[in-house]
Amino acid sequence: MKKYIMKITTYRGFIVTEPFVDNDDNLVLPDGHNIIGTMVIDTENNLGMSSEAWEIIKKMERSGDDIGDFNAYHRDDNKDCVSWLGGPRKVVSPLSDLPHCGVPDDLKFIEIPDETNPEIIEDYLGWINDELIEETKQKLKIQRKYERIELYKS
Repeated sequence: MKKYIMKITTYRGFIVTEPFVDNDDNLVLPDGHNIIGTMVIDTENNLGMSSEAWEIIKKMERSGDDIGDFNAYHRDDNKDCVSWLGGPRKVVSPLSDLPHCGVPDDLKFIEIPDETNPEIIEDYLGWINDELIEETKQKLKIQRKYERIELYKS
């Protein structure tokens, strides 16, 4: 299996990012001044992501802006990138107020099992409770039902 510098998995339907290095030429981190998020460059060689996480990211609402919780894109040098607001450790709801600003279907990354490190989640367990999980599931069901109706109309 290829080594990667960052992984993205899920925990009870939430997206979880976990870094494996503190510094790398292909990892851009917030600097407190101009850079407000984290970016992994050359995802084909540097990003491990579960198919479950990728499916949730693709289904997140698309923002009408150039900024969102998750962004993925192809660069001119043929290296794919993934970026998100905030630091390298993050837990994001699929119903985020700042959804993605666009993700290509053919993003290249290293597919990994959907296994999340429990230590990463511990800080977030206070707000990821059963009530929030159920509310998220219900909203996603409504959203998916609406998407199916829209597909049927077209």
